[in-house]
Amino acid sequence: MKLLGGVRRTIRQSLGVWREYRGDPPDVVLARHAPLDWTPWVAARLLRRPLVLEVNAAGFVERKLAGQTTPPLLRWIESYQWRRARVIYTVSRELQGILSSAHAGAGRIHVIPNGADVPPDAEHGPDRDGTRVVFVGGFHPWHGVDQLLEAVAILAREGLKLRLLLIGWGPRAAALNRYAAESGIGDLVEMAGRLPHHEVRARLQASHIAAAPYPRLEPFYFSPLKLFEYMANGLPVVASAQGQIREVIEHGRTGLLYPPDDIEALARELERLARDPALRERIGKSARREIAMRYTWRHAADRVARLCEEVACQPGSG
Repeated sequence: MKLLGGVRRTIRQSLGVWREYRGDPPDVVLARHAPLDWTPWVAARLLRRPLVLEVNAAGFVERKLAGQTTPPLLRWIESYQWRRARVIYTVSRELQGILSSAHAGAGRIHVIPNGADVPPDAEHGPDRDGTRVVFVGGFHPWHGVDQLLEAVAILAREGLKLRLLLIGWGPRAAALNRYAAESGIGDLVEMAGRLPHHEVRARLQASHIAAAPYPRLEPFYFSPLKLFEYMANGLPVVASAQGQIREVIEHGRTGLLYPPDDIEALARELERLARDPALRERIGKSARREIAMRYTWRHAADRVARLCEEVACQPGSG
């Protein structure tokens, strides 16, 4: 049924694009890949223009992480869409490698990481009421929130009581709540649920430390939005050292890294920042500068624009 729905959606949307732009077609068709939606390459064929395709995830890899299998037909259809694009850009080197192994064309795949807007001010208040650690994201097994709770529980037993703010939602929310209560840290944990973006930014700036506690994932192909948002808001980040995280964060300068799944190491890095406000301030400011210099959405948009211009100037682009 999902496959049939994708076909119907593709036909409806592709014809709509063709009717709208057939009289004055664009130089290129720029689109984001979505599973079971072939509108980008069908519309590009109808308009006779090259396709520049953004790919943020591979469906067969995401299904594998969720414990599901991908039928061979669906995997072939997905890789076929990638091969129809003149150029692909994706968010990480790891995902670039996945697409290359699926014969999407290594020479046509560019890496443009995610980014964040840097707010004009990112001052963080004193921690007289306790050091506040924040996590933003989904409550799924691959986000590692359970490991973050374990690390906070370790420190609480040692006498260091960090206040933990969890922003987001997911299938493990109830289990995480139970674990916090059973571990004796229920009074230290606030589960704020989903919040509008402007409220998330306000809560980030009211915190002192941010966490990206991903467990070990093979492959770790993500370009974590939370990482860029944390850093743009001047927060020192404690994150597991894998994938693109190791490219964006320099340990000790723009964040603190620890081996994935090493909960004791996670606890020690949180403790290090909690006990040293000067270190928090120094790392937070360096992180914010790093985003402003290399990883804003303007940087990403300029790179996409240059890519489209290069494609439009290639022979046979219409």
